[in-house]
Amino acid sequence: MLKTENSNKSLVLIDFDGTITNKDSFLEFILFSNSTFKLVLNGAYAILFFLGYKLKLINANIAKEKIFTSFFKNISEKKLFELGEQFCAIHLKKILKKDAIEALKYHQQLGNTICVVTASPKYWVKPWCDKNNFLLICTEYKTELGKITGAYDGENCKGIVKVTKIKQLFNLEDFKEIFCYGDTKDDLPMLALGTKSFYKYFKK
Repeated sequence: MLKTENSNKSLVLIDFDGTITNKDSFLEFILFSNSTFKLVLNGAYAILFFLGYKLKLINANIAKEKIFTSFFKNISEKKLFELGEQFCAIHLKKILKKDAIEALKYHQQLGNTICVVTASPKYWVKPWCDKNNFLLICTEYKTELGKITGAYDGENCKGIVKVTKIKQLFNLEDFKEIFCYGDTKDDLPMLALGTKSFYKYFKK
């Protein structure tokens, strides 16, 4: 089990998809929150951008924005939060890694500050973070008159953007230890901030 020298001055920065979860919550939420009709209607459009990304014809950030737009544009932000809360209550627990949850509980027992840092939107991650008293840094989306536009508000929260957002929220010098957890190359800049960093650490 991980040990910390000073529980009151330790920060935990942890990725969400693939680190805490064993599946991509973005795709899982799309499947959960859309009717079969809408999945079929918008799926072909979304698949074009997904294939474009896989074939390296489209930037990953652009592809993700377009896919999000295809399923959620013009939905009220309030409705999307309601769907996110339902997702957390019904489905999210099915894709959480047990060893990741155990580690987070251990950090909490030590009094560590825990912040989930993810490229996923807040709509289905924030309800879970709020329930567990975790802070959240994530990709933000613009709204107009309370409805989702589908466009990023700022940048997709991955790679060096994670580091920028972390430094906006925290003065890292305040912490004696910083534990970082991630599972992809996009997490490497964040992992470089850690005094103790763990790559693909959780397995189940």
